[in-house]
Amino acid sequence: YRSYQILYAMNRLNFATTDKKPKTGILMMNLGGPLKAENAADFMYNMFTDKQTVPVFEKVPRWLIRWFCNRRASKSVIQKYNEIGGGTPLYDWTHKQGSKM
Repeated sequence: YRSYQILYAMNRLNFATTDKKPKTGILMMNLGGPLKAENAADFMYNMFTDKQTVPVFEKVPRWLIRWFCNRRASKSVIQKYNEIGGGTPLYDWTHKQGSKM
């Protein structure tokens, strides 16, 4: 539904211009990640309970998802984020790319 709304809005903007050449826009998107490794469990929980991001887990009880995220994030995920600098690199990379456009 969100994708449709975005495309609809972009089409409306394109037709609303009076220039002969259509305007071009760039939409940068990513799923993100925790800025700090200790926020990995909360990030995972929010991602797995978002019905539009991961609809597969819609029927799974929330307590089970929370248990899985806490158990999983407390081990390998936090370790992996610490190995790459303590959080997701997506935030910095997105801002660097955006500033170059």
